[in-house]
Amino acid sequence: MNGYYMSVVCDYLFPGMSQWVAVQLNSQSNDTPIREIANRALSHFKLKNLWEIKVYDFPTWGISACIRSIFKCFKRFVLLKKIQSELSQYKPINTQPHEAMEKLASKLKVLKTNRPDLNFDSHKCARFLLAHLNSDKDIRIHKNESPFPKGLHIMKNANVYISVPKGKIGQGGNKKVKKVWDLNKQVWVARITDKFGDYVITKMEVDVMKRLKGKAIQPVLDETFYRKKTGRPSLAIFQPIGLSLWDCIKENKVECDRKKNQIAIDLLVGLTRIHKNGSHGDIKPQNLLIDQNGDANFIDFGSYNPHRAKNYLMAKHVGTSHYLSPDYLLLSSEQLVGLDADETRIKADIWALGVTFHQLFYGTTPPWASYKKSHEEVWASIANLKEPHLDDALLASRPEFEPLIRSMLELDPTKRPSAEDLLERFSSLQPFLLTS
Repeated sequence: MNGYYMSVVCDYLFPGMSQWVAVQLNSQSNDTPIREIANRALSHFKLKNLWEIKVYDFPTWGISACIRSIFKCFKRFVLLKKIQSELSQYKPINTQPHEAMEKLASKLKVLKTNRPDLNFDSHKCARFLLAHLNSDKDIRIHKNESPFPKGLHIMKNANVYISVPKGKIGQGGNKKVKKVWDLNKQVWVARITDKFGDYVITKMEVDVMKRLKGKAIQPVLDETFYRKKTGRPSLAIFQPIGLSLWDCIKENKVECDRKKNQIAIDLLVGLTRIHKNGSHGDIKPQNLLIDQNGDANFIDFGSYNPHRAKNYLMAKHVGTSHYLSPDYLLLSSEQLVGLDADETRIKADIWALGVTFHQLFYGTTPPWASYKKSHEEVWASIANLKEPHLDDALLASRPEFEPLIRSMLELDPTKRPSAEDLLERFSSLQPFLLTS
């Protein structure tokens, strides 16, 4: 009984069944017994006795034998009609054409090209994906629950994110960042999850980034709630991958002044939008990402405070010690929730960005923010800052940027310019800067 003959019989039994069988025939090796495929069909379509339906050639030896054969065929015809009637209430489940499986397999081969060390069967994984796509909810598949080497996320919008071994690319205070493969776009993206189960803050960050979306704000590609193997709920967000400004400075990847100034312009565009709605609260090179197009974006909005908000973050100091301004650091908890708290936080953002730009344009932190000092020493240095607090000789080596950096690092917060003013001043420099 070959595949064509079986398809003809199946089409007579129930439209669409032969399509399912064709997928099975094409996806199996040549030595797969046809009876095994038929048994799968029985299970898939909830049948009981397909193999009782056979077509006999009429024998040529006698009238009685022919009558018996006709009688047998009539009984089988009645059985066929009965099964056909019962089948009318069932529909094939997730029948997918052979072309769809081949398309998925070809996409998976691109992943194997990017990571030759990965060992998995592309067709087997494609069949697994076909069985789980088009779900009405997001699905998290853990390691050892699929033919893939690691876990994966299958989204209800049909996006698929595949984890890989040795995919860790960073971590923060309460987050883990891993590189995953976006199967549809055929690119690497970052998967960010909470480290200690505090997914509420992560969800708040996602909402902020969606509300502020635009230039210089890192976009959110997808988000999904899921349960870890331990049963603990968690939130994963997927964002474009990039290199932190910290790594760019440390590895000297941004050399020309025009490119550095363009990064400053990008960040000031983003900060202007942020300050219309609130304050970032933790600006530093580690929280600024240079994407694959060379554009700078803000990430990590865990310390963000909207204007006139009264959440638990407002009554305590947030941010990284090396980038805290003295006026913000010396405020009490009561002053942090006072009427002037919004403006104080905005001026603190300008100071933190000034320290960041000092690193970007001069290659080092200001004297009080040295990473060779402990957090306690840095806090003490900031609390006791007095004029002159900057290295005049170092700043004078880049006269085009000196007045801008000085204005951002004014000890008197009222003298610090707004992000909008700084954007105008940095933009005016761009035509006069060298490209090499």
